[in-house]
Amino acid sequence: DERYRTLLSTAMDGFWLVDAQGRLLEVNASYGRMSGYGPQELLGKHTADLEAAETASQTAAHIQRVMALGEDRFETRHRRKDGSVFDVEVSVQHRAIEGEQFMVFVRDISAGKRMEQELQAQRDFATQIIDSVGQGLTVTDAQGRFEYVNPAYARLIGCAPGDLIGKNPKEVTAPEDRAAQDVQRALRQAGQTSTYESLLSQPDGHVAMVSVTAVPRWRDGQFAGSIAVITDLTERKHAELALQNSLREKTALLKEVHHRVKNNLQVIISLLRLEIRRSTAPEAVDVLKAMQRRIQAMAQLHQSLYRSGTFASVDLGVYLGQIATQAFQTQLLSNQRVELKLNLGSVSVGMDQAVACALVVTELVSNCFKHGFPDGHSGEVCVELQPADPATVQTDALWRLGVSDTGVGLSPDFDDKSKGSLGLLLAEDLSQQAGGTLAIRAPVGAGAGFSLVFKVLEPAALVMPS
Repeated sequence: DERYRTLLSTAMDGFWLVDAQGRLLEVNASYGRMSGYGPQELLGKHTADLEAAETASQTAAHIQRVMALGEDRFETRHRRKDGSVFDVEVSVQHRAIEGEQFMVFVRDISAGKRMEQELQAQRDFATQIIDSVGQGLTVTDAQGRFEYVNPAYARLIGCAPGDLIGKNPKEVTAPEDRAAQDVQRALRQAGQTSTYESLLSQPDGHVAMVSVTAVPRWRDGQFAGSIAVITDLTERKHAELALQNSLREKTALLKEVHHRVKNNLQVIISLLRLEIRRSTAPEAVDVLKAMQRRIQAMAQLHQSLYRSGTFASVDLGVYLGQIATQAFQTQLLSNQRVELKLNLGSVSVGMDQAVACALVVTELVSNCFKHGFPDGHSGEVCVELQPADPATVQTDALWRLGVSDTGVGLSPDFDDKSKGSLGLLLAEDLSQQAGGTLAIRAPVGAGAGFSLVFKVLEPAALVMPS
């Protein structure tokens, strides 16, 4: 009737009316647009003429279902007038009026199929990427069970990915770390990302050390599980442990070396002490005592390095404080009223620079007593180590090492005498080794002062012999 034909003409889906032989009795305009035919061109055609070759063999089975059930719905492929193929969903109804006839409704689903194919291709691509990365990746549901496990994670456990689906991660976690799993899961349920280290149990009894970063998943505002990235730390942890053991061994070796050097120097100091006791010549005693002080300064450095456990550098202020105190006490006579004042900043230097500065201090403190406090004079000796310019950034600063006294001062002929003084010659040479030049402030009768301005040298890296 008219309403029926109006409905068919305006329908978005295609429509056929087919007789028992499969010939088209009626075709609406929608199908004509799908197929590229004019409606009149389609009348009298057989349905097989419109079937794509790859799906034509399925037609007989669909006809049997329609005859048996009165209807059928299926997907197939049709061929357009230009020979191109498109996907359709077909709904067939059998009606036994005016002979055997079939109403066929055809919907073009090619766009949806293309979208599905593109989505599937994207999913396949994403899966390939995830499966090929070296890090493990897992997806768990709201109850904490594995929904997805990539091959990298399965290899950490030592099984196939499918063997883990449905299991709880705690089942493959070392017993001592299982309680921590609950704590981390609670954090994710509260909306936080959790990052932690864990131990995974393998079937052969070995344990894999991993780092886990897990983020929560949400669905309709509810916690739906977690996505976790797992990094294998096993080799790195073993390497770190081996490195720590090696470092401890080398540290112990270096401490032993410094300890033995210090002991050997102490032996030399003792031998010098014996020679001093045996010697009857005052000049020889003075020379031996000076040698003893210098060796003691070097022995003190090795003692400091042994105690601190730091071998590439030394705190120069602390070390010079020890050296100055030691040199002062060695020179101070029981009846002298001389005080030692220290004003020492803190800066790290290498061993070579530290030894040079220490020997300079030893010589200059000895010089203070030799020339500044004769015949029981009182006063003070001051040893300073401070930035030459306090406003300068420490890493770029020049430092000033000073030794001064408030004694009687240097004699007028000091310059002539100093030329033959081994102590001062040694101090000047050591000052150059420390990276500076020794300056002398010696007003007659008003005490004396010696200063060394030098640039701190970056401690050299300690290289162990291979």
